[in-house]
Amino acid sequence: MFVELPRVRLDGGARAFRQHWGYETRPLAPPPPLIEEDEAAIEPETVSLREANTASPIGEY
Repeated sequence: MFVELPRVRLDGGARAFRQHWGYETRPLAPPPPLIEEDEAAIEPETVSLREANTASPIGEY
């Protein structure tokens, strides 16, 4: 009842997949621009509590 048929990719195959998701660059497309950020303008995500000069609730340690 079932017939063995060869599998055919309709999207163009592995190359089309790599180009679509950016694994392979297209020859005519320029590379994406690099954005440089000033490191001094970026606030740190974490802050040391020891450098904040706040009194510890448990006293000196």
